[in-house]
Amino acid sequence: EKMSGNGVARAASLRALLLVKLGREDEAREILANLVARSADQYVSPYSFATIYAGLGETDAAFEWLDRAITAGIISCARLDNDARLDSLRSDTRFASQVRRCKSDMAWDDL
Repeated sequence: EKMSGNGVARAASLRALLLVKLGREDEAREILANLVARSADQYVSPYSFATIYAGLGETDAAFEWLDRAITAGIISCARLDNDARLDSLRSDTRFASQVRRCKSDMAWDDL
């Protein structure tokens, strides 16, 4: 994280996901809280929040942040379709809806 420059939030989100995988959920939640606090002063991608919440199994929060990421146009549909960090969301019907929405938004941008 210290060496990531402008990618500090992304590096922190990846660290949080690693901690979840290691069963250290409390530490991951601390990182999440730090990112929430940091977002008051600097940009933190809503997609970072979506991936952390997905990793923590907080599906509703993950979809809320995923919706924000798609609305902001900061995620490609290919990434959404293939990002393993979102695997826990794929069985939820909202995921397919978000993918369709992303592709629909992309089609309008191509006009």
